[in-house]
Amino acid sequence: METDETQSVTGLSILKKRKHPRFSVDLPVEYYKIGSPVKHDGRAMKCQPRWLGLLYFSEPLHIGQYLSLKLFLFLVLRLSVIETIALRWFG
Repeated sequence: METDETQSVTGLSILKKRKHPRFSVDLPVEYYKIGSPVKHDGRAMKCQPRWLGLLYFSEPLHIGQYLSLKLFLFLVLRLSVIETIALRWFG
């Protein structure tokens, strides 16, 4: 195992050694504002095992805005989709 603060593991970078490591990713995201049929695209850039730490959206969103969110993962030659309801809770 590498000893510096950033390690490379199968196309992901693990940022700093910590109890729950953060991963630098670049994953497509599709989202809808709750109550709207309009689809928007975004990107997930950092994650931990229990949360997404950095999302980029294609438009400004208000704090307190609820979203229907789809995260697309490419695992072992297979596309997997995680769907959830998300809340933009800080700016």
